Amino acid sequence: MTSNLGPEITRFDKIKQGLFHEAKKFLAVSIYFAIWFFSISLITKMSLIQSGVESTEIIYSLSFAVIRALIVAKFLITAELLFPMRIESGQPLLYPLIKHSLIYTAFLIFMGFVEKGFEGLLHRENFFEALQHFGHGDPKVIASIAFVYWLIVVHYLFYSALESRFGVVEMRKILFGNKE
Repeated sequence: MTSNLGPEITRFDKIKQGLFHEAKKFLAVSIYFAIWFFSISLITKMSLIQSGVESTEIIYSLSFAVIRALIVAKFLITAELLFPMRIESGQPLLYPLIKHSLIYTAFLIFMGFVEKGFEGLLHRENFFEALQHFGHGDPKVIASIAFVYWLIVVHYLFYSALESRFGVVEMRKILFGNKE
């Protein structure tokens, strides 16, 4: 059935489009975080090797980076749907951005502890004792890791906020130029 405005979109088509959009977003966010997590893991592994400490396999680091990225992507997308960053016209972006980025960073730190716990289980350690290995148990190192995670998250949230304000098409024009 068509109207003067064009073909009518069915409810099923809207759901299908929404699922496709969310799947693309999930894939993009997962790749973004997997690259960052693997890079951080690779730097850590290389510094351990230079210090003379035998490190785990690189493929192990990649697999944990991908698993963590998938979990974080799902968490962030769900959190954005349930608690969207509300930015009123004329309101500064800075305050909601800081609030949301700190919450998401806290989740990433939590995930880091959980990863260390599972890594300990793989090496036949107690899960809770292995948690102490995150950041070598040093609050300064954990704070440094949190800062790096915050930098990763804040860029993602900044892009997401701009995309929601201007739209996907306009953001593509801003980033990649006008392709008309």
